Amino acid sequence: MQEILDHSINSVNIIPTTILIFCILYWIIVMLGFIDIDSLDIDADFDADIDVDVDADVDVDGPDSGSIGWLNQVLVFFNISHVPLMIFLSFFALSTWFASMATNYYLNNQNFLLSLVFLVPILLGSLFVAKFATIPFVKLFRHLSSGEISIESYIGKICRVILVAKEGIKGQAEIKIEGGSYLINTKTQPGVTISKGENGLIIDYDEQDKSYLIEPYYE
Repeated sequence: MQEILDHSINSVNIIPTTILIFCILYWIIVMLGFIDIDSLDIDADFDADIDVDVDADVDVDGPDSGSIGWLNQVLVFFNISHVPLMIFLSFFALSTWFASMATNYYLNNQNFLLSLVFLVPILLGSLFVAKFATIPFVKLFRHLSSGEISIESYIGKICRVILVAKEGIKGQAEIKIEGGSYLINTKTQPGVTISKGENGLIIDYDEQDKSYLIEPYYE
């Protein structure tokens, strides 16, 4: 046990150890009830300015949502938009720490600069470890967020676009049903663009890519 502790605080492992300690301290604070589990969640939507609220939600706006819409795709791919950020980060930190400890130990590395070289592929690999580790949580939080509301219940409802939806790029929209507010992935027909802040009508659901087909809605 002492050997593991000594190896953890060695300079070659100090970065992964620091990230892991941060996650551990976060969960301790959550269990003590001082903050909520989703207090560090990321909510990214893009249009014209940058707003950061007290919960560390990020609202990034730019002149062309499509030009940076790839960020939303990255968040979706790694499940960060579907589960609390700290659940993903915890699996990421644990995987990074374990891989760093093992790599530097078995290669007998004591050089900090060399450990940074090793850390690059470790970080990339840990992203995918965290992605697959959080898959069960995606289903859990999707169920918790939707409650008893079925997919069919969304069809025909009006939603407010918070991330531009256009051909070839998934968007996101907010829909309010039975007093609850839900975030859904959206897409549009070819040639149709629905900008942030506009209303959309949900007309169908695509089971293959888990998104709702919407069209412009004008009152």
